[in-house]
Amino acid sequence: MKQIIEIFKSDIKEIFRKVNTWIIIIGLIFLPSMYAWPNILSSWDPYSHTNNIKVAVISEDEGATVEGKNVNLGESLITNLKGNKNLNWQFVSSKQQAENGVKIGDFYASIVIPKSFSSDITSITRGELKKATIEYTVNEKINAISPKITNSGASALANMIGKNFVEVANGVIFEKLHEALQVGKRVVCANGLYGTVKKVDEEKVDVEIAKGVVITVSRFAISEVL
Repeated sequence: MKQIIEIFKSDIKEIFRKVNTWIIIIGLIFLPSMYAWPNILSSWDPYSHTNNIKVAVISEDEGATVEGKNVNLGESLITNLKGNKNLNWQFVSSKQQAENGVKIGDFYASIVIPKSFSSDITSITRGELKKATIEYTVNEKINAISPKITNSGASALANMIGKNFVEVANGVIFEKLHEALQVGKRVVCANGLYGTVKKVDEEKVDVEIAKGVVITVSRFAISEVL
C-alpha cells in the first residue's frame, strides 16, 4: 500500500513539472464542453424557435367538382400556410425540387399534396369513401430535434385539412340535407330520435317525436331525412 501511495505522489509531482501534461489535462476538461454547448444552445427550448426550420411545400392537387362547384383544397391549404409563421414554409415549384432539397439539406422536411387530394377528400359527397393522404419526408440526419418539430408541423397541416374538409364536404352534405327538410318529412336527429317535421325556420326545426310531444332542435341536429 505504501508503495502505491509513493507512486501516486511521484505521478502528481511529474504532472506539475511538465507543461505538456497540463495542456492535455486542460484540453480533456474543456474539449467536451466546447463540443456540447453549441448543441445544447441550438436545442434550447427548440419548440419556441420553429420559425427557423425550413419545410418545403408543394401542391399538385388537380382539384375536384362538388355539386357543380370547382374545389381545390390543395390551393386552400397553401394559402393558409402562407399566413402560418410556426415554421419557415418554403413554397417550391415542383415535387422534385422539394425532395432534392431535403436530400442535400436545404430543407429539414417536405410536404407534397398529391394530385388526387381534393378528389379523395370530397369522395364522400359522391357516395364513396377514399382516404386522402399527403407525402411527408424528413431528413433526420440534419438535426435530431427537427424531425419531432416538423412532425408537429404535419399535425398542424392535418388540422387545416380537417378544417377545410368540414367547410367544404360538410357544407355540401348539409346543403343537400336541408333542401329536403320540409314539413311532414320523417327525420332522424343526431341523438337517434325519430320524428316528423312540424315547422322549419332558418335555424331551428320543430320535430314531433311522439303524439303531442314536440321538441325544437337546431337544423344541424338533423342527421337524416327519411
